[in-house]
Amino acid sequence: MQFGKAREIDPSKTVVYKEIADVYESMGDYDNAIANYKTFLKVGDENVKAGDYFTLGRCNYSAGNAIAGADKESQAKKTGYFMAADSLFAYVAEKIPDSYLGNFWRARTNSAMDPETEQGLAKPYYETALVILNANNNKDVKQVIECYSYLGYYYFLKEDKVTSKSYWNKILELDPNNETAIKALKGI
Repeated sequence: MQFGKAREIDPSKTVVYKEIADVYESMGDYDNAIANYKTFLKVGDENVKAGDYFTLGRCNYSAGNAIAGADKESQAKKTGYFMAADSLFAYVAEKIPDSYLGNFWRARTNSAMDPETEQGLAKPYYETALVILNANNNKDVKQVIECYSYLGYYYFLKEDKVTSKSYWNKILELDPNNETAIKALKGI
């Protein structure tokens, strides 16, 4: 309520929209977070950074994941959130090409739209994120492992056991006790 009053008192303080959005996001009220981030992006001028597009993308991603219904209306709403997230993460990937975040979150978003990995929607984005992560000498081990896990599973489903094994083994090079990789290799 106080942020709302501050916005009324001085509408030129556009950063208030971002602060309001952050509060709504922390409360899990993604629709209000999204609405305020959109307003901030529209009126924020020089205060708007690529990271703000990333945060709006994350809000859309979280909103899509929060929808539990399997009916057509729920699925359409979920798809809408994921499509918005994908577009925002694509923008981030374009604006900050040396950061893995845009492609990595596009991969997560596309994986959420293809939960059974039937279409492999996330594959190109995990591969691109992996190139950037590897260029950074694998500092972000968790993210590298997530990329390798997806790709290992993807190639397992495509019945390319050699390629699948190579990804699971790469995980074990980073984390020798990784239970998922150990189980996957035993299963192959």
